[in-house]
Amino acid sequence: MASGKDKIADQSTHSRWDVSSGPSTLSRTTLMLTLVLHPRLSRVGERALVTVPGDSCVLRLSRMEPDFCTPHQNLGRPLGLPCISRKPLRLIWSCNENLRFERGDCTTRVRIDGIPLEQTLEIEARRLKEGVVLILADHVVMLLHECESPLLERDRGDLGLVGYADAMVRIREEIRQVADLDVPVLIRGETGVGKELVAQALHRYGARRNRPFISVNLGALPESLAAAELFGAKRGSFTGATADRPGYFRAAHQGVLFLDEVGEAPAEVQGMLLRVLETKEIVPVGSHTPTRLDVRVLAATDAELEARIKEDRFKEPLLHRLAGYEIVIPPLRGRREDIGRLFVHFARRNFDEFGWGPLPEFSDPLALPWLPVEIAAALVRFSWPGNVRQLRNLVRQLIIGNRGQTRLRMTPQVDRILGMVQAAQSTPVSTDSVAPSNEPPSRVERRRPSEVGEDELIDAMRRAEWEPKEAARILGISRASIYDLVKKCDRLQTTMDLSPDQIEDCFRRHHGVVETMARELEVSRLALRRRMKSMGLN
Repeated sequence: MASGKDKIADQSTHSRWDVSSGPSTLSRTTLMLTLVLHPRLSRVGERALVTVPGDSCVLRLSRMEPDFCTPHQNLGRPLGLPCISRKPLRLIWSCNENLRFERGDCTTRVRIDGIPLEQTLEIEARRLKEGVVLILADHVVMLLHECESPLLERDRGDLGLVGYADAMVRIREEIRQVADLDVPVLIRGETGVGKELVAQALHRYGARRNRPFISVNLGALPESLAAAELFGAKRGSFTGATADRPGYFRAAHQGVLFLDEVGEAPAEVQGMLLRVLETKEIVPVGSHTPTRLDVRVLAATDAELEARIKEDRFKEPLLHRLAGYEIVIPPLRGRREDIGRLFVHFARRNFDEFGWGPLPEFSDPLALPWLPVEIAAALVRFSWPGNVRQLRNLVRQLIIGNRGQTRLRMTPQVDRILGMVQAAQSTPVSTDSVAPSNEPPSRVERRRPSEVGEDELIDAMRRAEWEPKEAARILGISRASIYDLVKKCDRLQTTMDLSPDQIEDCFRRHHGVVETMARELEVSRLALRRRMKSMGLN
């Protein structure tokens, strides 16, 4: 895990499908604290109200407070873990100001966006747009984030769409409003966000629920056969047509036809689709006789159809016909608070599919969670260019790669995917007594290495999470000098000072999670990863 103190570009990327990509209006924002990971996986997704719009707040976070619950529950419960101190740390926030965390008498080990909390730590308020990740005692991961709908949501089912984020609450409500209306719906969003799930929900909760649901990917149809596949064809109408073809529209009669990737439809097919939507009649290829059909059309696209219209690649009248109603699905990076629930959902589905029984639960209240906190935090920080589909595939990769293991550990494939998370870290503003500078390294005043005492060196290495480059920046000396000082200090060690037995024992106890191993061994994470690779430990 990155130390979090380097000035690194924010990984967040916005697209035309981001529901809210403008500046945060914190004065009108509710703050929520959502459980991304808890040793009891059934609690993942529970949340606690931090503050309502316009209010300042002081949140006390401990074993016994606050209470967490789902949006459907009236009563909640605290974290309740003996590894978390009864004495609270405090989160202090006033609208449009930085968030301030104060340890006080709390003895829990806490990391905030990758930074260990020593006494006091400030986080820029703009970080709330993506969410601030808190790790408590290597057992709990939480996301502090903005929320527009803090009130209880009446439990009417999730419609097959997992998540409590504002966008998912809105989408479920839109589905309920339009499902039983016989109008075309255009579902828009990036690839992998779950557009077909929304289409299936519209069918399942609509008036045609007991009729066919036919799904066709227009991007996968050969251009020369697309018209025949959609509208049918008469025998002999083209080479290879040895019998009449009914076509997808006829197969969906009295039901629902879902046209995925509608933006990829060939120009000829676009004209035919427009005619069908206007007349409710199809004319099979090779025929001159129209056939009247009763079909509700749902369509989906990740393309920017308005831009394609300007390029004469998509017909504007067809867009207007398809978009009788539009539903826009946000990217996964726009609802990070749902990542924990989605992980558990996909994990359960995989265990059911493989016949492995329920997900692991540990009776020991001090036992580490099945999913290591470092992996959970990395999942929340990742940008997910492939959205929910990519998360689903990553969960399966992780579970199969850990088959037979008591707890999950990082696999090389997952590590490769999430390795870019380090570049996503942004820098909190620390107000501890030895605060990291906010200036770039070139502007740090250089000191003589001889001026650095042993205690100061060890303190800097600890604050830098044992990464020499960051410790050198904190101390204002060169990287070469920090290596010399570490080598001369009997109280510090490098990965080369560790025996293979030490590393292998630590590897087994921490299931290969490099971040946890590096903290215990008090060595550089990057150097430990290289040493492990040379030993064949992945």
